Amino acid sequence: MAIIESTSRNASSKQTSADLLALAQLTQETIHDLIDEQETNPDLKAKETEGGLLPSSRLYRAQRTINAITGKLGEMILEPSIRLIEFSCQYEESRALHICAEHRIADLLDEHTDSGVSVHDLGKKIGIDPLKLDRLLRCLTSAHIFTQVGPEVFANNRISAALVNNEPLRAYIMLYALDLFSAADHLPSNLADPITGSSYDVTQTAFQSAVGTTLPRWEWLEERLPLDFKELRGPGYPGKYVDARSEPNAFNHGTRSTVDDDPLSTIINALSTINSAVSVISNSASAIDDAAPLTKSAVSAATNGTTSAANNATPVANGVARKDAVTNGSFGEQKATRPRAELEVMGLAMLGGGRVFGAAHIFDYPWHELGNGTVVDVGGGVGGFCLQLSKVYPNLNVVVQDRADVVKHGRSIWEKERPDAVRQNKVRLMPHDFFAEQPVKGADVYWFRYIIHDWSDDYCIKILSSIARAMTHNSRLLIADQVMNTTVGCPEIASAPHPLPANYGYHTRYSHFRDMSVMAVINGIERTPEQFKFIVERSGLIVSKIWECRSQVSIVECHLARNN
Repeated sequence: MAIIESTSRNASSKQTSADLLALAQLTQETIHDLIDEQETNPDLKAKETEGGLLPSSRLYRAQRTINAITGKLGEMILEPSIRLIEFSCQYEESRALHICAEHRIADLLDEHTDSGVSVHDLGKKIGIDPLKLDRLLRCLTSAHIFTQVGPEVFANNRISAALVNNEPLRAYIMLYALDLFSAADHLPSNLADPITGSSYDVTQTAFQSAVGTTLPRWEWLEERLPLDFKELRGPGYPGKYVDARSEPNAFNHGTRSTVDDDPLSTIINALSTINSAVSVISNSASAIDDAAPLTKSAVSAATNGTTSAANNATPVANGVARKDAVTNGSFGEQKATRPRAELEVMGLAMLGGGRVFGAAHIFDYPWHELGNGTVVDVGGGVGGFCLQLSKVYPNLNVVVQDRADVVKHGRSIWEKERPDAVRQNKVRLMPHDFFAEQPVKGADVYWFRYIIHDWSDDYCIKILSSIARAMTHNSRLLIADQVMNTTVGCPEIASAPHPLPANYGYHTRYSHFRDMSVMAVINGIERTPEQFKFIVERSGLIVSKIWECRSQVSIVECHLARNN
């Protein structure tokens, strides 16, 4: 037995050595590619788009591979027990970042780029004990966010500098700090419960127990609160960020930002150039009155709170709430109300997420093949994606479908940004419920971005079946969502080079974080290719190709099944 164990250990050691040498060679080759791309092709290394910064294909592949290598090295060389213990408490790093984003530490440090700022000056300005703040920042600098330039003195590095005057990115970070973080805390008990553990009902998630509601998250976001309601007293992010909503300049507390003090105006202004991400808020906005257990998809309400409602709402961030006399379901009586802080965060966060993950979809699919064809953006919000698409491919005809009040607001944006398309009838904005019959028949493309992952299988089959009935054999259904490869790989997606995990492992962490988040808050699913095939084939369609993009969000192309 001892001989067998010794032989096994020796074989394992030899394999580890071989894998380490393979990683060393892969690292060297990839770094050479990265340097060559950055130095010899500066115009190709990355370009600004209306959706954000998009790296060249070569640079994206190099970044992905090097990121995956860092995770694989940790697996191979770290003591397993230490690695597991370290991993178990990484939420502390997240919390440290949430606190620093909340108080705009990056903006404060940007005012002193050369010398840095002491924790005593920072603490005095934001109201946190300097020695405790020092410990938060040392935690983050050790994870390569911020840099320490002296005893108790900190400055921005290239990572933290991305937050400077960047309200959408800051909001995206705070999105994970609020009810999403709390829902993760309640996920263990939700999964162990004999009822909720196997449920895919949007009202039986960890979110409901986390925030103390029976509403789906979208309707909870829509809920207006009495002016004197203190969110700090209930579940959720236990910080000044939420509780200070009734205080003057609460959204911008900590430091003066160069962005408009009114976040609602910030969103509307940003829509002029990067409005695609706002469509995320209303992607599920086509309410379904007959799809139990939902009563209404309140994603559209999030859009109302951040876009169309801005025309007649006094911003909470300026210390004055809109004084609507409404009956609020959870509060029962008519009184002056204000929107939830999380709704405001959601609006800006979708802009931030769209900048990071959405730009590739304009450039990494062969839209030119359509000529002057018709693209129907189902649940497309104000039409942000098609607005960008039509600027690159002006011959396309586009139809944007969403709730009536959403597309009404979208019309004014199109008249400002693409008046020629409006005059030439190249764009139509159409009220539509995506669970109902699709009124546009035989379009070249039916486009769903960030919609399908919000719904469990039965709902998705209903949504996709309505599209299948409108398609011809020349039509394409395109689903832009994360496609979850696994570490063992799948035939539909190219695997990472040896000895990396097939799905690039460490690089895909955010995809899995997001998958757990949609599971915890809405029973949504980030799907593998097989899981996409399951819902697509039961809708009378087939998956014909998965287009990998320079993003963790891919495009799944579907066509009618031959027997349809």
